[in-house]
Amino acid sequence: MLNQEFEWEDLRFLINSKVSYDATPSFVNRPDKTVLPGKTLLYRLGPPVTFGIFNGVWWTPDLVFQQIIATANSSAHMRQEWQNILAMPKPSRYRPRDPRKRRQEEALGAWRGDATVRTHIAAIVLTEDVYGWVGRASGLFHKVGGAEQVFLPNLGRGWNGYRSDVARLLETYTLPAI
Repeated sequence: MLNQEFEWEDLRFLINSKVSYDATPSFVNRPDKTVLPGKTLLYRLGPPVTFGIFNGVWWTPDLVFQQIIATANSSAHMRQEWQNILAMPKPSRYRPRDPRKRRQEEALGAWRGDATVRTHIAAIVLTEDVYGWVGRASGLFHKVGGAEQVFLPNLGRGWNGYRSDVARLLETYTLPAI
């Protein structure tokens, strides 16, 4: 079963080419290692151009997603509420150094001066049972936090994260960038 052999101490430090950080402060208390059954729906809010969807480790449970939809009075409010209750940081200021890549991203609307607006919602469904870490989001980045979130690493197959052996992309949504 995915992540069965890992404990929180094995995975709490995310390391990629740019950032190494301790994920523990993202939770109010230490998250619980939980079996997420097959057919579980999970959601992710991200930038309009998403690369390697299964490489993302932060997911929103279906119940939280449904609550956000029920309370939002507009797509802009929905995005703000999502970012607030899950204590998401301000969108990245990453800008490619290569001028050709920068022009490509600008043409796709991925760069908007100061930061990318999160307008892409990806919905996935687990195809088999997996272990993930579940807990309440802490109030990082001057946000409220408090919503349940799922830390689920190792979903992607291989280095690019476009495929998974334990999940499939169900659908995507695009919010207006208001």
